[in-house]
Amino acid sequence: MVDEIKSSVSLKKLWIKALILDCPFGESLPSCPMNCYRTLDISKRMYAAETMSEKDMDDYIKHHKECSERRSKQIKKSKI
Repeated sequence: MVDEIKSSVSLKKLWIKALILDCPFGESLPSCPMNCYRTLDISKRMYAAETMSEKDMDDYIKHHKECSERRSKQIKKSKI
């Protein structure tokens, strides 16, 4: 059980590190909460990811998933 929790937190940190580096859509929206991290140098970004609370990680990942879904739908509509 403890290993499952650790791997869950590790997976979340991996997500956060990727999102802190760049937006998967290439250009983030002005409302993206990760933008404030993306202005930092790389070592500060990684430190932020390593020290982020699990609740904050959950909130950022939730925001990302909702945003990705909206943007994916917009892309599909524009192709029609």
